[in-house]
Amino acid sequence: MLSFFSDPFFRNAAPIIRIGRQRPLSPDDAPPLPPELDPRNVSSRFADLKTDRFWPFFFATFAATGAPARRIITLTVLKLAIGITTPLLLHTLLTMLPQVTGAATLPLSAVLTAVALGLMGMIGALFQQHWYFNALQGFALIMNGFNERVVHHALRLRRSARAGMQTGDMVNHLSSDTDAMAESMFIIPEFTNTILQTLAVLVVLWYFLGAATLAAIATLMIVSPMTILVARRYRKLDHVIMGLRDDRVTLMSQILQGIRVVKFHAWENSVRSEVASVRSREVDTRVKIVRTDAVSTVIFISTTTLVAFAGFGAYVLGGGILNAPLVFACLALFAMLEEPFGMVSHLLANLQHARVAATRLHAYFSAPVRREDERPLSAPAQLLGSRARGLPCNILMVQSGVARYHAEHCCRTKCGHHWYGGCREEYVVAHTCRTSRHTTRKGDLPEPTIGRTSTLEVRTARSIHSQCYRS
Repeated sequence: MLSFFSDPFFRNAAPIIRIGRQRPLSPDDAPPLPPELDPRNVSSRFADLKTDRFWPFFFATFAATGAPARRIITLTVLKLAIGITTPLLLHTLLTMLPQVTGAATLPLSAVLTAVALGLMGMIGALFQQHWYFNALQGFALIMNGFNERVVHHALRLRRSARAGMQTGDMVNHLSSDTDAMAESMFIIPEFTNTILQTLAVLVVLWYFLGAATLAAIATLMIVSPMTILVARRYRKLDHVIMGLRDDRVTLMSQILQGIRVVKFHAWENSVRSEVASVRSREVDTRVKIVRTDAVSTVIFISTTTLVAFAGFGAYVLGGGILNAPLVFACLALFAMLEEPFGMVSHLLANLQHARVAATRLHAYFSAPVRREDERPLSAPAQLLGSRARGLPCNILMVQSGVARYHAEHCCRTKCGHHWYGGCREEYVVAHTCRTSRHTTRKGDLPEPTIGRTSTLEVRTARSIHSQCYRS
């Protein structure tokens, strides 16, 4: 897997970028998929995750990705350090500008400060790209892991459990539910960044504005409940739209399966109105989600302005004097508060979506499954029956995926009678003859034909270990 130190500037993407400049890209131009992202190489850690409690399940999903989770947390801390250093360097550089204007030679300290300020911006942008790269890698790993677990669990469900599940449920488990859990690669680092960045910015603001920082903190405390209310509305609407999506997918599946009946009875208008009714409720709910998102965007945009107005106003009322270095440095700090607090409502909405998905996945993984078959599987070319157990007798052999009956020299069959040549057999093989003429010589046992019933039906019934005698 690509790491920061192996390819910091993403040089492996240069060939496809070069091709894209010459002609439109096609699917054949895509680079090979890394082995760790291949769905066939899914880690077994996702199959063992417990789903009964949300928070342990959510954090365990994030940690199960391994290296991408560790790298993205490290990059989050490094980005925060660079972000806090930038306003401090900006304040220092602006403070030096009056000295640079009247100096005969350019001070070395001012040059180094300007160079450091530019490097911080470049390094921060590079870390941001690696942050998204690792987040998307972890996202793909989680999707692969949970999709495999969902499919394997579906193959082990009892018939009673499958009867109570709709087609739309399975579709949502493989798409929106696993997608919501994969958002942990963004939610956990973003919440970590929000907490650490808010604390660091408030500390630096206290250094610049003193007690006036309390006014900025009070403004943030007023805005925060609004984001929580928006997140709760997101959760309610998300739960509703998931149920409507299940109903729509299930209804469409039923219609497609019975399309001949619908056409035969001329039920097109009735079916169309039923689909339109479900679809209209889903669209109305989606419109409500868009309106809630608009309110969240307003909060996102207004946070910086409100906090800056409150902080600077309290500073001036307290007798402070605003100057260019102070204003620009504080504006940079206020801008750093815009992203974490503006994103809180979106993060909480995604977190509520993940909570709903985790509840659905837990209900699915808790469905009763059939009892595991503890008998070992044989190789494709290995003989089955008594020969497979180390005995000389053999009735059934599988070769190249085609089953055929095979008679050994020690096993002869006659309708209603059995000879086992002195073999100690674990199973009693009962042969049911379906015709009036039967053969008992070696090689006369008929082969079953695919799609038809064999002349000789072999049924195996468990018996105790005993010496087989002629019956």
